[in-house]
Amino acid sequence: MAELFPSYLMIQGINQGGQNITGKIRLVIHMEDMESNTLFHIIDAKTIYNMLLGRPWIHENAPMF
Repeated sequence: MAELFPSYLMIQGINQGGQNITGKIRLVIHMEDMESNTLFHIIDAKTIYNMLLGRPWIHENAPMF
């Protein structure tokens, strides 16, 4: 928690409910030969996944896959 930067965004889910972001953090992701410096918005929620990589991230890194 000490490494998070403040964020005042709200995420709207599929159920149309809003959730405030706990904070944001920039991390380096390593996937095989690819390395990417990525900004993550952190939420406090039970999910079936650990992270979501949105379309801008996928399109930016698609040539590397």
